[in-house]
Amino acid sequence: MTERRTIAIHELRADPKARQIAGIAASYGVLSADLGGFREQIDPDAFTRSLAERSNILAYYNHDSSLVLGSTRSGSLHLSSDSMGLNFRVDLPNTSYARDLIALMERGDVSQMSFGFVTKRQSWDEPAPGEALRVRTLLDVDLMEISVVADPAYPQGTEAALRSLRSHRARQAVERSKRLFSFATRRA
Repeated sequence: MTERRTIAIHELRADPKARQIAGIAASYGVLSADLGGFREQIDPDAFTRSLAERSNILAYYNHDSSLVLGSTRSGSLHLSSDSMGLNFRVDLPNTSYARDLIALMERGDVSQMSFGFVTKRQSWDEPAPGEALRVRTLLDVDLMEISVVADPAYPQGTEAALRSLRSHRARQAVERSKRLFSFATRRA
């Protein structure tokens, strides 16, 4: 069964002429919202096997397979993993729905990412003190697709944006803030 998770985007890089969207499709170690009696997080190695083995991963608009934005097979979707999460860059097609997506992102109407996957390996932890929900950790998944969407399952941790130098600098500031927040949280 294919599962989908949606994640909030934290910045918009506004340069529609570049016709690219880039950011983080899934952040590691960030807890999701309540997914129906449990919360979820992604292990940093969850996508490793899938990225190495899958011949084609697609980028969609709103999980709609008729609104293809790019694919790894064609080279229009680039995926990589680092310590922060699953990074992506998609070169948008010259289609009406891609132009509509750019307009919606510029206005801030669409500002989140999602990914579709099949779980291969997972672990479950008992609730942390003060928490009511168990935590599921995705350890190994078959990544099927990523999508630009409108509703988050993960309240923090990803970004997708149209590319520009100004927004690159803004992204660096966001990443510095995340590292400082993470450091302060670990020390508390």
